[in-house]
Amino acid sequence: MKLRIQIITLATILLMSMMNINITMAGVPSESHNADAMWVEPSSITFTPANATVGQKFNVTVWLNITSANVFSHSIGLRYNRTQLKGVRGGFTSPPGSEFMKPNATTPAGPIIDTSYLGNGTVLATETFSGEDFRGVPRVGSLIWVEFQIIAIPPEGQVYTSKFDITRDYPSDTWVMDTNLNLISIATHDAEYKFIGGAAPVTYTLTITATTGGTTNPLPSTYTYPSGTPVSVTATPDVDYSFDHWELDGTNIGSAVPVTVTMDEDHTLHAVFIYSPAVGARIYVDPPEIIDPTMLPSSTFAINITIDDVADLKICEFNLTYITTILSCYGITIRRVQGQFPSAKMTADDEAGFVWVRLNYSTPVTTSIPTPIATIEFHVEALGASPLDLHDTKLLDPEGNPIAHQASDGYFATLIRDIAITNVVPDKNWVYEGQIVKINVTAKNEGNNNETFKVSAKYNGTLIGNITVKDLPPGNETTITFAWNTTTVTPCHNYTISAEAEILPYELDTSDNTYTDGAVKVRFVGDVNNDGRVDGLDITIVCAAFASYGPDFWYPGSPPHPRWNPDADINFDNRIDGVDVMIVCRNFGKACPP
Repeated sequence: MKLRIQIITLATILLMSMMNINITMAGVPSESHNADAMWVEPSSITFTPANATVGQKFNVTVWLNITSANVFSHSIGLRYNRTQLKGVRGGFTSPPGSEFMKPNATTPAGPIIDTSYLGNGTVLATETFSGEDFRGVPRVGSLIWVEFQIIAIPPEGQVYTSKFDITRDYPSDTWVMDTNLNLISIATHDAEYKFIGGAAPVTYTLTITATTGGTTNPLPSTYTYPSGTPVSVTATPDVDYSFDHWELDGTNIGSAVPVTVTMDEDHTLHAVFIYSPAVGARIYVDPPEIIDPTMLPSSTFAINITIDDVADLKICEFNLTYITTILSCYGITIRRVQGQFPSAKMTADDEAGFVWVRLNYSTPVTTSIPTPIATIEFHVEALGASPLDLHDTKLLDPEGNPIAHQASDGYFATLIRDIAITNVVPDKNWVYEGQIVKINVTAKNEGNNNETFKVSAKYNGTLIGNITVKDLPPGNETTITFAWNTTTVTPCHNYTISAEAEILPYELDTSDNTYTDGAVKVRFVGDVNNDGRVDGLDITIVCAAFASYGPDFWYPGSPPHPRWNPDADINFDNRIDGVDVMIVCRNFGKACPP
């Protein structure tokens, strides 16, 4: 019998790559390794400016030699230096699969380059037996080829090196599995890329510092940049501070934000912030809230209209409105301020529900502490709640100029308003991305009045949806169900589920309006074994359960197939078929960030 051998040299590979010819590796390796082993050829590649430049391409091939067992599946995780090389393309050496696995029917996936699974500077490929007539025998053969492009040349006198590393991820991503789905122990042999070239670029340091009261972007620290680099720096003051100026190497260079520093030498940039708290006059209802279920009809109470942080006040005018079915006003007392009573005009209309007051001080008032200027007394007419709305306020100085100020209302209530979320239960603790999670939320009215309120469900603080509960009687509870579609969420995370009842105006106890319970893991579709990545092992698991079915498949109560694996039923149709294999292969290479 004659053995036909095809040998492809590195020069031939380069030429074929430049001509965009599909490359098929076959025959025998030029650098054989004893079984059981996987290796990269050529084992050493060296370039210099004399024989290569940026943009040049070359290929490597991964080989496998197994004599101890039949191979059911294999996976290759190959790493390289992404700052020096770019993975351009790759393929199996005897399309659609590898030379090693011929003549078996296989399901290949990849090679994929710079996938999220392993990150930039990686190649990932896998192949698994997918038919019924398995004819695997111990053998040696090629698996995949990968084309690389040189993207960086070192300065003169320096050397860039990069491993074609299949060892780092052995046996997590580089592995070989037998027909019993047991790992076959192999020796892995990496290859080395080397480019010999020239002189380190000149660099300078920028040291950024800041006073108390703010920060910078980049943050205060020391950074290194190539000569001539323009560096933009911004300044952000804290509350009650403002940015004042920059100091570059001890010299005030102004307050422009951002500022640009050109790295022509080592520099120190200092951001100076100054304390400048905001101040402002206020007029407000004091106390701001009176919420007391013991204040039944015929009870009385009083509130003050108070000023604070006011300078040179000559005239003060305000209007206070209230709900007449709940309250009635029965008294207004003007207060002495700094030893003087102002002249006053007042109107109290208990039918319309307002009190209007205008005060004129003979000596302008200046105060930096809370100072009552009027007391208003109310009679409780009925159970309920009423705002004490302070509006149309005017503060004027002796020249009649308005004084900028804030006006704050008050509130009175004899009702207890108290909503609580008492339970949150998701119906699953993990799903594939895109699945629906049903979330049952229980809300209770712990107040003494029928309440209508909105309940929201969230995952990690992000809104899932809102549902309105209408007229929930006191002491009663209700359970509502949210449907969370996980299509838009990022896989690889445990999402904390919470629910929140809106805070009712002047609600008595808001500490129980939010309830957090449980977490739902969202996996990539095809991450069958929940290790955070879709790889050859997942494809192998699905293929091992191929043609199986779940309980009740044939009739209610029928048992599952002996090889049934519910996690491998990717599309949840109670059977494992080519659709499930296809879905996993389509997501091959997806992975959680490290």
